[in-house]
Amino acid sequence: MSWNAEIVLKSGKVVAVADLVSINRVSQSDSSVSKNTDFENFTLPSKGILSFVGKNHIVWLESSDIEYLSLFRVN
Repeated sequence: MSWNAEIVLKSGKVVAVADLVSINRVSQSDSSVSKNTDFENFTLPSKGILSFVGKNHIVWLESSDIEYLSLFRVN
């Protein structure tokens, strides 16, 4: 099983990431990167830069630009 992400932006655009590997958050204070692979318990932060790392591509987004995030398993 793999995880996919569907990210709806406040602009109305939809971004999809297939075969999600991790969701990384860049710290605003020291630029360190926090890697998250626990998609079932992921909570969208109100601020910060997130990278959604898929098997074949990476999407970088400002968390405050995200209206809605759906993380789901696929067979």
